[in-house]
Amino acid sequence: MYPSEFTPSLDLDGTSFQAFFYNGDVPLYSSGNFVFNNLTKQVIPGPTTATIDGQVQRLVQNPYKYYMNLNYKVAKQMTFVFFLPYQDNVQTIAYKIIPYDRATGKPIPNYTPEEKSGMPGDKVDVPTISGYTPETNQVTIPAAGGDIIAYYTKTPASESKITVHYEDEAGHSIQDATTTSGKIGDPYNASHPATITKDGTVYEYVGVKDNRVLPTKYAETDQTITYLYKKSSSGGTGGGGTPTTPIQPSTPTTPATPIIPATPITPSTPVTPTNPDEPGGGLIAAKSAAVYSVKPIYLYQGKNFKKSQRIAFYTKKPRINRPMFVVTGYARSNTGKLRYQVRDVNHRAKTAGKRGYITASTKYVLPVYYQSNHKTLTVINPRGVNEYRQKNLTGKVKNYRQGTVLKVKGFVRHNLTTRYQLSNGHYITGNRKLVISGQYKQPKRVIVKHRINRYQTANLTKRNGSYKRGQRMTIKHYTFSHATNKQKRGTMRFAVKGGYITANQKFVRVNR
Repeated sequence: MYPSEFTPSLDLDGTSFQAFFYNGDVPLYSSGNFVFNNLTKQVIPGPTTATIDGQVQRLVQNPYKYYMNLNYKVAKQMTFVFFLPYQDNVQTIAYKIIPYDRATGKPIPNYTPEEKSGMPGDKVDVPTISGYTPETNQVTIPAAGGDIIAYYTKTPASESKITVHYEDEAGHSIQDATTTSGKIGDPYNASHPATITKDGTVYEYVGVKDNRVLPTKYAETDQTITYLYKKSSSGGTGGGGTPTTPIQPSTPTTPATPIIPATPITPSTPVTPTNPDEPGGGLIAAKSAAVYSVKPIYLYQGKNFKKSQRIAFYTKKPRINRPMFVVTGYARSNTGKLRYQVRDVNHRAKTAGKRGYITASTKYVLPVYYQSNHKTLTVINPRGVNEYRQKNLTGKVKNYRQGTVLKVKGFVRHNLTTRYQLSNGHYITGNRKLVISGQYKQPKRVIVKHRINRYQTANLTKRNGSYKRGQRMTIKHYTFSHATNKQKRGTMRFAVKGGYITANQKFVRVNR
């Protein structure tokens, strides 16, 4: 049936009509009972006129205007009709709609349900809640009233914000906060000015408040960063650039007398790049990011670095062979020093797969991947570096040999790694074990000063030839001995045709 339907019938005197306005929703329950819902409010008595076929007709006035209508049919033929009058004498009942989060199975926080009243069986709209979408727009008031649970799902956000604050060591703001927005999952490149000038006072950057891990992408919820600054003792001007003081968490306990092999003989004029990692590159690494050690360190069972809990020792290695770890978590010692919980990922080393704690001090440990842009890079990996069409390093184009100098036009992040975009739009890795910022000359030829031997391996084992004084050779690339042994430093070697020779300048002279 449909609400407010009109059924006229000619009265006995032929001059007026008797009208029945019927309405309501009539579901048939399993008990065989009919329940009328959403009935129109009754009008007593009924009307005296109605428009029929475009003409106003006189009606026999009934005691009621609206009726509940039931049709009885046999073989689809109408047998008889009941017109049932009603009165508005059913009392309303109290109810509350309780919004529930479908994901948590709990009431949605920060919402206070409102008590309302209505007729049992009526359908009512559910409330609108910011950030949530209802599974159904209406609920039915139960016969007993009370609480009605309505389920909602969280409306996924498409963007989030990262707000950056700048404070001095006392917690006072020294520059207006900045806020950036981005699509969830998009990379975020954390950056800050090296100095800030306020009211004539120059402040120098010293680190991140509470040693917080810097975000690398826009998350589902808004994030906040607070950079800390201290008054400069030397003065200066404000502006951006590379910080003169990188983030320095508290210095951890380091080996008092580490077992380090004797210092190998190295050329008086090193061939490998020797500039230190750029300041500001030592940010606190994100979880699942790769880090490497730049000084001797130990891997410990616990966060307090007890001598009895040492698992493994890692010496200071040449840049291309530095011990590498993946950050799996964080901890603080009893004195508040930050630690990385890590997994050893030096795949061919005896320590591969070991887990424990290492220092998070940037004096000892740095991210493996560059964290900022550079205009020029030099390839330092003995096996070279590949160029790819895509930033996820797929679609290999070519290989650049060790010593190749590359011009860079862009810097991008991919998950927890970084890439450099070349002038042709292609990409190479930002791994500091494979490339170094700046331009460095590659050793090209070597002249023998004293008779030397040639060997099959960089560890100078399995002799397979020799060279007399004055002989000249082309250098394919340089490398270091004991590449996979993280307890031995390693000595430089030159790869030449047929094997490896010493790089000791007591025995050879290098031409670049």
